[in-house]
Amino acid sequence: MKETTVSFGTTRLSGVLTEPSGDRGGRPAVLLLNAGLLHRVGPNRIYVTLARRLAAAGFPVLRFDYSGLGESEPRRDELTIEQSTLTEGREAMDFLVASGIADRFVPMGLCAGAEN
Repeated sequence: MKETTVSFGTTRLSGVLTEPSGDRGGRPAVLLLNAGLLHRVGPNRIYVTLARRLAAAGFPVLRFDYSGLGESEPRRDELTIEQSTLTEGREAMDFLVASGIADRFVPMGLCAGAEN
């Protein structure tokens, strides 16, 4: 398993990409979406544990901070929070496609992350 800090998107979102060792067999990437106003580690660091276990099972995982949370830059436009979370989720998927990591995705989250 390999963990790399990444930055992507128009507002310079910050995240951690956890990649499996060896062949991932065409598995989709998992996006771990922020639980409310918590940053990318999730409640009680559950996203860290989950990302590592999923990577051990062969899935690439991206956990990232929405704009204005954790290490991600704040937005400077007029998007609502609902619009920005959707936009930033798409930017995360675009980053993974452009990086050659995945072209299919499983979004996951707790609380507001599940809603988003």
